[in-house]
Amino acid sequence: MKTKIAFPLSMLMMVLAILLFSCSKHNDTTNQPDFPQLIGTWQGTTSQNQSIRIGILSVGSILVVNTYKYNVIKYDTGSSSQTMAYDVSLSTIVTAVVDKYFNFRPYGGYSYNDYLRGTFDVTAMTLKGRFNTSFPNQAGTKTDSVVGSFTAYKVK
Repeated sequence: MKTKIAFPLSMLMMVLAILLFSCSKHNDTTNQPDFPQLIGTWQGTTSQNQSIRIGILSVGSILVVNTYKYNVIKYDTGSSSQTMAYDVSLSTIVTAVVDKYFNFRPYGGYSYNDYLRGTFDVTAMTLKGRFNTSFPNQAGTKTDSVVGSFTAYKVK
């Protein structure tokens, strides 16, 4: 009689264990972003030979840009130039990375036309993008744009 009860009871326990294990595993994966290999610090060089650094982190299942640092130089007439330095700390959520792409207006720019955008290549583990930065012209009557590109690689 004990064998007749023990076998169904052990089967029931095994089915319950499988259900519990599969449910907990399912919950763990729903909070993972689509491309977790993008999380970290990306560093590279702009077309102006300036360094650029972009940080990516996960907030639940969403990847976000949480930091960026780069300079853009506008050469004026003669030997003078202007530099726009962007440096946003790690504590900021700047924008989401959607389908390996981001696009935002950097904090501190002069124009709503300014942007920093990038696309990740998960096979080559590269980040390539473009930027547009506006500067007031020397007379202060309008803005001039500096457009460039960048390539970055994951460093940590």
